[in-house]
Amino acid sequence: MEATIFVSGMFHLPLVCQALGQNGLSSVVHSSYPSFKLRQRLPPGVHTHSHPGKEMLSRLPGFFFRDKPLALSRAFQHDIRKAVNRLETDIVIGWAGHSEHLVKTCNIKNIPVILERGSTHIAWQRECLLKAYDAAGMKPNMRLVPSQAYIENEMAEYENASAIHVPSEFCAKSFEPFADPGVLEKIRITRYGFSIPKLAAADQYHHPGERLQIGFAGTLSVRKGFFDFCWLAANTDHRKAVFESVGHHDNDTKAILQMYHPPFTPHPSVPKEALFEVLARWDILILPSYEEGLSMIVPEAMSQNTVVIA
Repeated sequence: MEATIFVSGMFHLPLVCQALGQNGLSSVVHSSYPSFKLRQRLPPGVHTHSHPGKEMLSRLPGFFFRDKPLALSRAFQHDIRKAVNRLETDIVIGWAGHSEHLVKTCNIKNIPVILERGSTHIAWQRECLLKAYDAAGMKPNMRLVPSQAYIENEMAEYENASAIHVPSEFCAKSFEPFADPGVLEKIRITRYGFSIPKLAAADQYHHPGERLQIGFAGTLSVRKGFFDFCWLAANTDHRKAVFESVGHHDNDTKAILQMYHPPFTPHPSVPKEALFEVLARWDILILPSYEEGLSMIVPEAMSQNTVVIA
């Protein structure tokens, strides 16, 4: 059997392809990422098609757009329209927020379509993000807060999908205040994971008398609580602890750093193999996220003998 995947970016695509392969399905991927990046990150044997228009458009400053997230979603859906219209496959997987035309077309073709929502309900996420900005003492960056139009489009995807995959019970429960019973029945909790016993035993780096190594991994954003981590780092005795962060920088990262002045320079995202080395070096991983997304980092950190505070 074959599964065709449409994803605007990367997200947890490698895990999805790995899970499909383990269950005997071959994968065909359509992504906005360049082909060479897809080949670097995806398992061998996955067929890839690149539709890079959305990625080029995303580099434009926000003032070019009335609603940048919605504009990028529509750009990706425009780029994949021909591939969607001629689609012949056993099952389709689309990413929430970028699959309105895909879901409608699959329904016409009688192809089951799974909507990957690696987080909470989009309306719940908006409410949570506004609370996070308030906690940070920052004016909401409305270019990062889902608009009502974006929310309505994604909720239409929920209505028309065959199934909706979320990573945890917490994420599933976030749908309850916003979705009707028909949508709630479609939700499936898919715990993408990895085999801890297959990893080599981690060394224990910390010794009595040494400073604690405390880290943050993930998008350096308001939503992920990066500002709380920066506050903690700025208010901790540096003779006892060293702080470090690794992750993607978003439009709020610079403002957070200027507001809280943490005693470290953030590192960009690193490949999975390098991340394990970082986690093994840290004594404590702090995840002060204001919402729960795909928390693969938790078992990965635990596999390296790293204490997790979330």
